[in-house]
Amino acid sequence: MTGSGVILDSRQIDRLAHELDSRSTAVGFVSRFVQRLPDSLACIHRSLLEGKSGGALAAVLSVATSAAMAGAVQLEGHSRAVERSIRAGDLGAARVAAGVLDANAADFAQHASKLLIS
Repeated sequence: MTGSGVILDSRQIDRLAHELDSRSTAVGFVSRFVQRLPDSLACIHRSLLEGKSGGALAAVLSVATSAAMAGAVQLEGHSRAVERSIRAGDLGAARVAAGVLDANAADFAQHASKLLIS
């Protein structure tokens, strides 16, 4: 899914709102996810640079899972690529794959803010 041009699947936010029986709770989840993304991504990058695959894996799984729930399609796809590289024991490839996460997060945050404001 890393090749997908879709940044935000707003239908996923609608599904989350339906599952939670609350649009405001779903919007709150997405907002908190966006707010925490910089720290989460910093943890991934730091753990990969320090060779700490366990910490990197935990952080990237958290991002990927939350991204899926929030409809962050590209961010989820690239997070899963990082996950696969870590699981394969190739931290160099994981660092390369993680190189796009910050841009994915910024794109998602921009699109989500437009959607959540309206």
